[in-house]
This record gives sequence, C-alpha cells and structure tokens, in this order.
Amino acid sequence: MLVPDFMHKFELGVFKAFFIHLLQILYAEGGSCISSLNQRFRLIPSFGRSTIRRFTQNTSALKKLAAWNYQSMLLCSIPVIEGLLPEPYNSEILDLLFALAEWHSLAKLKLHTDGTIPLLRTATKEVGRLLRRFKWVTCLHWDTKELPSEAAARGRREAKKAAKGGKGKAHTKTSANKKEFSLSTYKLHSLGDYVPSILWFRTSDSYSTQPASDPVIYCTFY
Repeated sequence: MLVPDFMHKFELGVFKAFFIHLLQILYAEGGSCISSLNQRFRLIPSFGRSTIRRFTQNTSALKKLAAWNYQSMLLCSIPVIEGLLPEPYNSEILDLLFALAEWHSLAKLKLHTDGTIPLLRTATKEVGRLLRRFKWVTCLHWDTKELPSEAAARGRREAKKAAKGGKGKAHTKTSANKKEFSLSTYKLHSLGDYVPSILWFRTSDSYSTQPASDPVIYCTFY
C-alpha cells in the first residue's frame, strides 16, 4: 500500500484546487470581491512563531506559495470570505471551509485515540458531501474562467511553443478559458485512505513519501 502524502495531496492538492476555484468565483462575481479578499488577508496578524505568518500584499496572485501558505489560508479563510458572496452561496462556502479546516486538523493530529478516528471518518464523509454540493449546486451560479495569472501563463506557453515551430499562438495575451471545478482527481479520492493509513501505519507525521537514498526505505508497503 502507498501511504498518502498529506502535504501534496491535501494542502497542495484538494484545498489548493478548491481555493483556486473560489478565486475564480470571486472574479466572476466582480465588484470589489478580490480587492476585499486581499485587504482582509493583509489585516490578519501573525500568530505564534510559525503557525500563522504574515500574508502577502496580493494573496490572490498565488505567487511563490508553499504548503504552509495554503495551510494559513485555510485556517484564516472563513472571516476573509464571509460576506463577499450572496446568500445562500456564502453560507454554503463557509460550511465547506469549516469542514475542510476540521478535516485538516483531525488528519494532522500527532496523537489519535479511539475517539478521534470516528471523528475523522465522519469529517471525511462530510467533506465529500459538501464538495459534491459545491460542484453541482454552488458552482452552477457562476460562469467561471481562468485566473488572470493562469491565462497569462498559458499565453506564454503557447508563444514559446510557436517560437519553436510548433502549433500555438504567437502572442501572449489570450482570453481566459472556461474553468470548472473537478471532482475527478486522485488527490480528492485519496482522502478516504487516511483513516486506514493511520490505523495501520500510525499518524500522518510518522512517515514521509520523500524518496530516500536507500531504495529499501520507501513508504510503500505491501
């Protein structure tokens, strides 16, 4: 069995994908949604030595972010997002953010008991339910498109490809393509593997999926 990689599968996987689509929704809503989001993130003070660090001036740009950046966004996102979108979508997204934060906290516990495992199992089911509702109910209200940074990056790739003689547009300014939230990802479906992995191999901080110099010491179990 291949143990789940918490950082890449959730913080840089499930939550990152959700947060990017949430930004796409805010862009589609228009108005001052994005500027208000950036301002609210800037107003959040740091906490602890490395728990919550200061956010950048333009959080929505998502430039040079590590896993701990997305973790901080998840922990602070409820007061930042609250009120930016109309009801009932505002409440539904806040419920989903709370469920993601609860699952994140339970899955990262350094000590599990007979009481926390059922809580994690229930939280996993709730996250799945709310993500499906987000996909099939909430997201249908907006015609979401690529973020400006995504469209610009795609334009640069097409220009580079055209310069090499391949097929592609010769300019970098491209219109944003339509984007939809996807539930068909391995990282999302692997959330159900965390409970059995914790029961079999201990807490999620007990192992690493980073390749080691010795090929015998891999986090792959048979």
